[in-house]
Amino acid sequence: MTKVIREVCNSVDTVLKIGKLEFDVVSSCRLSHEGEMIYGFCHYGSQVIYVEEEMCKQAQDVTIMHEVLHAIFDQVGEEQDEGRIDRLSHALYAFILDNKEFINDLGS
Repeated sequence: MTKVIREVCNSVDTVLKIGKLEFDVVSSCRLSHEGEMIYGFCHYGSQVIYVEEEMCKQAQDVTIMHEVLHAIFDQVGEEQDEGRIDRLSHALYAFILDNKEFINDLGS
């Protein structure tokens, strides 16, 4: 089992529905895994996405998108390839920012 060290600095920032599950998004300080600093972590069992508080807003948003993709991949049984998820998170983030009108019209 993966052990992630974290210090929760804030309460829940937001709740994201991913598939049929709701994940709390929590800002944390000094996230680390095996002694290395990490920017985010998705804990599937407790349905929490932790994101490093000490980053700019854009970096936090990309990190959240990255962790959301981990949750989606987990739910659909896809391989958790870190490089693939990282590339997709940056591409999807840019697509959303570049197409706000389309995104806002989805489902209407």
